[in-house]
Amino acid sequence: MAWMDVVSKLDLADRIVALQAVRMFTEVGVGDLEQIAESLTEKRYEPGELIFRRGDWEDDMILVVSGEVHLAGDVPIPPRGPGEHIGELAMLRHQPRSLSATAGSEGMHGLVMDCRVLERLVEERPQIAASMLSTLAEILAISESAGR
Repeated sequence: MAWMDVVSKLDLADRIVALQAVRMFTEVGVGDLEQIAESLTEKRYEPGELIFRRGDWEDDMILVVSGEVHLAGDVPIPPRGPGEHIGELAMLRHQPRSLSATAGSEGMHGLVMDCRVLERLVEERPQIAASMLSTLAEILAISESAGR
């Protein structure tokens, strides 16, 4: 039996709880979270599996539900874990991925958000955009301090 076969699928309530753990969604009401949760695609990655490669053209963001993601780029970046997200820069910039991402030693379970869903959310809920900007500023600060 493959690793991915032994992990159960998240129901809507579990998806909402996972979204509530992501900082950019802490100010979003439960009704809106339910709409977001319904639009997400669940994805599981085995330990060491490539999630995406630098240069890939993809327009989605992955919310980490469990496990860990290792990121590789020009500067060292701390691993991402539950409640964090990956892929947001490529999605927002509509450009190729600037990093490669690999599932950690325990694998990774994520929820995939298509860019069109996020664009609609940002339009309808400006607080999501403000929260994302804060998160992105932290990512840039980490990159800058690591590059020194």
